[in-house]
Amino acid sequence: MEAGVSFFKNGKEKFQQAMAAAAFAEVGEFDTAQEIAGKNKNAHKRVLIVLEGDELGIRILNYALDLCKRLGGQLEILHKQGPKHVDITETELWQEFTKKGGQVACNSLGSNESLDDKLTEYGKTRRDILCVVLRIHLMDKKPNKKQEEKAWSPDWIMEKLNCPVMVYS
Repeated sequence: MEAGVSFFKNGKEKFQQAMAAAAFAEVGEFDTAQEIAGKNKNAHKRVLIVLEGDELGIRILNYALDLCKRLGGQLEILHKQGPKHVDITETELWQEFTKKGGQVACNSLGSNESLDDKLTEYGKTRRDILCVVLRIHLMDKKPNKKQEEKAWSPDWIMEKLNCPVMVYS
């Protein structure tokens, strides 16, 4: 039993460290963020951007890449295709961005797949997510399942993925 409590304490401390590092990075205190996170400690971890439709923009890519540099992680995009069924990896913006050397993992969901379910799956199977970046309008979404009334709140995402959530507009 003591080993279980110790494991929980270590996990909680690591989570608090990651949140503190993300907060310092967000306000521009890069040295402090790296000091808290540990140099290259997060090299295997990812900053996850959640996008829906065709909302990919250079501003969010640059923001997320800067955050990755500050925290020492890699960038991953979880994208749900909109009604036009556009895969963002085939857009001009994406092509330009990857030509400049931006290495980004992109997981694209079909328009009939659920972001709620995918985030829940990520929470169960992935331990490499450092923080989540999402647009503020995604938090206004109505949950697919009635029992999940708090779906898409930052608390819901933090609970599912066990990591900090950053919201941009």
